[in-house]
Amino acid sequence: MKGMVEGLRALVGANGWEYCILWKLSQDNRLLEWMGCCCGGRERGEFYQCADNPTNQPCRDISSFPHRRTRACEELSEFPSSIPMDDSLAFLPSFRNYAEALISNQPLWQTNVIDCSGSHEKEATAKTRALIPIPVGGLVELFAWNHMAEDQHTIDFVVSQCHESIPHAASTYQDLEPSNDCHYQPPSADLRTLPWDMSSDQIRHYNSSLNIFSAEKPA
Repeated sequence: MKGMVEGLRALVGANGWEYCILWKLSQDNRLLEWMGCCCGGRERGEFYQCADNPTNQPCRDISSFPHRRTRACEELSEFPSSIPMDDSLAFLPSFRNYAEALISNQPLWQTNVIDCSGSHEKEATAKTRALIPIPVGGLVELFAWNHMAEDQHTIDFVVSQCHESIPHAASTYQDLEPSNDCHYQPPSADLRTLPWDMSSDQIRHYNSSLNIFSAEKPA
């Protein structure tokens, strides 16, 4: 998993994303577990002063070079170590999107989203969150505090870095050729065993060939 995280590092900082999180589905399919993250604050060099937390706490991105605590570090510190795949987080309805992305096995690209890390809402901006299912069973989460257009190149790059059999130093974000097709393998988990309360009609809908990034949108 560490190799996968490092393979995703090219997406943060200079390429616009503030942070990236790798979530892995637990063996019993009941949790999305935090496997690691990449923080873009080091490359951006900004400093974020938070009155509620000491700024000398290290960033959760333990693989990066030590850097002053930034707003991205602060946001990453608020995430839980795991996300239950059931209704126990109903008070944070935005977490439902994680289950929907897993069940659909299709990326969710959201703009003007509300932070679901648990921190207080910051000033209104055109925030973007992408939740991308990966072949090893889990999600890659990308977040930016500005508008990020839907980008198949980014999706293809994430999927290419999250195959257990692929050497993660073999390609970079810049080296990967854009593709018009992104072929998602079926998730390793049996979707019927996910403990999320969803109707049979919803499951059939999410298991269909619908791709939210298709060039042809329904009328």
